[in-house]
Amino acid sequence: MPCSVPTRFSEHTSPDWVAYFNANCEPITETAWSLEPTLTLAERDRIARSVQIFQRGESGTGSHLMKCALTYAEQSGDEVYPQALQLFIDEENRHADALGRFLDQEEISRLEREWSDSGFRRLRKLAGLEQCVVTLLAAETIAMAYYAALMSATGSPTLAAICRRLLADEVGHLRFQAEQLGRLRQRRNPITLAAARWRDRLILRGAMLLVWRTHRPVFRAAGWDFNWFERNIFAQARVVRSHEQRQIAKLNEVSVDQVSANQVSLNQATTLNEKMPPTVDCSTSRRHFVAESISSHSSRSRPSGIRPTA
Repeated sequence: MPCSVPTRFSEHTSPDWVAYFNANCEPITETAWSLEPTLTLAERDRIARSVQIFQRGESGTGSHLMKCALTYAEQSGDEVYPQALQLFIDEENRHADALGRFLDQEEISRLEREWSDSGFRRLRKLAGLEQCVVTLLAAETIAMAYYAALMSATGSPTLAAICRRLLADEVGHLRFQAEQLGRLRQRRNPITLAAARWRDRLILRGAMLLVWRTHRPVFRAAGWDFNWFERNIFAQARVVRSHEQRQIAKLNEVSVDQVSANQVSLNQATTLNEKMPPTVDCSTSRRHFVAESISSHSSRSRPSGIRPTA
């Protein structure tokens, strides 16, 4: 049975996330897999390299990240956080396994090394926990758009099933990382916090441009242009930011209502109409998410994505 993302706007502890990730290890249904390749030659040419790169990016031990998490646990007293983070890393590796199995099914080789993935890994190794989380949030935010597009880029039922599952998992990943970022920033003064968020946007924009340049054939196959891609990314980023801000407000004993009153523009931005690229609210339950994703991806005449709940 699919597992729901922890409840909306409540403060979740590391034990909450351990319970969530432990309950969230249901494998992709075996009926999704095929004994024969499911891509046409044209589809294979369009997406093969792209899926290889993302498969490589989803894998890894996260050794530096775990080292940072252990240091944070000692300093903060949150001894369960490293366990929650390890379960998150395990889930990312299950994503890599699913994409790898798809590559095997389609008789496409796996990459041992890829320059953009290596660059992201080096960047994280130079950073502390906060910057690692920021980098992960940028990658996960972009992955939401990528997997939504990939699901519509081919007629492969296997790939569509994988993308639905990965998108559903990313809902929890974004919420988990956004709340942790809020904890790390809870005592920042407004100027320091504003500077940090400016850096966040810079990292996200740089990653977004790189992904568009590298994976443009996938987005084009799904009917996406750059403007649609960009708006999708930043709409999702605003939702993620709202979770971070609410977490900071709770930890600093500031009224959530006060934070909400200052975010009218955020609420408007995340209520997407037909002209705005759909996205995912990190509070959506997976069951509702999957139902929405199937519905919103039923038509391939326009860019696809997931509409947030109110």
